[in-house]
Amino acid sequence: MCSIFRVITIGRLSEWSSSHEPTEEDQFAYQVARKYADFVHIRPFYEFHFASQVKGLWSEAHMLGTHPLRKWERKLFLTADYTIEAFYCWLIERMTHLTYGSEPSETYACIGNANQAILDRTQRVRLTRQVGPKAFIVNIPRYQEFTGTAAALAEQGVQFVEIAGNSQILVSVLAPQSWHYNGPDAQQLFSAPHSY
Repeated sequence: MCSIFRVITIGRLSEWSSSHEPTEEDQFAYQVARKYADFVHIRPFYEFHFASQVKGLWSEAHMLGTHPLRKWERKLFLTADYTIEAFYCWLIERMTHLTYGSEPSETYACIGNANQAILDRTQRVRLTRQVGPKAFIVNIPRYQEFTGTAAALAEQGVQFVEIAGNSQILVSVLAPQSWHYNGPDAQQLFSAPHSY
């Protein structure tokens, strides 16, 4: 016999009490989620300032308003959530810095088949030094910004010799199922079906 139960949480009850209309606190939570999603593309997640979000929650959302049950449930839940997240991120950041040191915001890359004109017109690339006729050591922002910048350089014919001291670089691509790479510059390691 299979039984299905729907758990009624305090959050569900408060949402029901507001006729599913978002409160100021709901809107604030949406904005924080958006800021966090944008942030983790360019910096480590543990650097996001959840503690300041607690202050913003209490200063930006009014104490009184429509749907008071939902307002106060969200206010208390989000305060607890952001406080726990802030402590967790603080702990992870401390442990990471103890183990690896502070994380730089840029990474070095050795590139070839480049020239000063390409470097000048490609945003977010900082020249460190020239090491050959068409070879340079450059600084490029890390994380998601690296992907866009590297793609912009590659579209101009620039070749990556090393990234952060690594001469073997793993690249993942989304492609039709029938596509296979057979070129001389790389080796396809594996493929997996796309789930969405």
